[in-house]
Amino acid sequence: MKKILLIPFVTLFLSTALFSGGLEYARVSIVPEYESNNIVIFVSGKTDSTGMEGDLAFLIPDNVDSLMQITFDEKSDVEVHPFPISTIQGKSWVKAGEISGEFAFMLVSEHFHAPGKRDFSYDLEFNQSIKALSIEIQEPPMASQFHSSEENAEIEDDPHGQKIHRVHLHDFMAGTKKSMHISYVNSKGITTRQILEEMMGNPNAQVQNPAPRMQTAPIRHKLYLWQPTAILLVLAVIIGGVFVSQNKTKKNNLCPSCKAEVKDASKFCSKCGTQLL
Repeated sequence: MKKILLIPFVTLFLSTALFSGGLEYARVSIVPEYESNNIVIFVSGKTDSTGMEGDLAFLIPDNVDSLMQITFDEKSDVEVHPFPISTIQGKSWVKAGEISGEFAFMLVSEHFHAPGKRDFSYDLEFNQSIKALSIEIQEPPMASQFHSSEENAEIEDDPHGQKIHRVHLHDFMAGTKKSMHISYVNSKGITTRQILEEMMGNPNAQVQNPAPRMQTAPIRHKLYLWQPTAILLVLAVIIGGVFVSQNKTKKNNLCPSCKAEVKDASKFCSKCGTQLL
């Protein structure tokens, strides 16, 4: 009888022990051919309130062309910094280092140089346990014969006819591998943005695929590096406003003259004596 009563307690204890620390949540968003003919992946998340043991690292696809870390400055402006890709046992990894709070990375795949079938695979793995993991896959509006490995995903339509496939996982253990794959046909080599621009120019028109644009050289990750406004819009949906609110709070708690930390109720800076508004 005592053994039976101990089972729920042991189960609860193990669950708490295994998931203390690590990541509170993580989100992986896969966006195929939005601005240019490649696939962009956003990986973002937040550490657990109890902190994280060791550094954060996660596996990325081998065909990643570039990797960038996304941060917000004191004015809540987006900053995109190149970040090195590490090779461990022949696989590509992001060694993010010691993380406290929120983080975000952007991966850009190699360019698709011609119209036709697209195949993309991602073996997801983190070295930290995650309490809540969300996976989002955008189905391009110009895609035909679209197939996703996430057959049980929730499918949500936005006002422009784009479909988002969402999967929510809980208690994703460190070292767990999840294989994802998408395939579709882009018969004219166009992008989601081209279709959205056409729809906005003629709201009553049906979605039609314009002729492919000829380019002498591929334009890599044009949307995210050269259009800051578009960056803000995309990140607002994918990452949310956590960074913004956090930075505003920090800014409000600093002296405007010497940048020393001040208490919310203080009328004067204790370090330089400046009157606080």
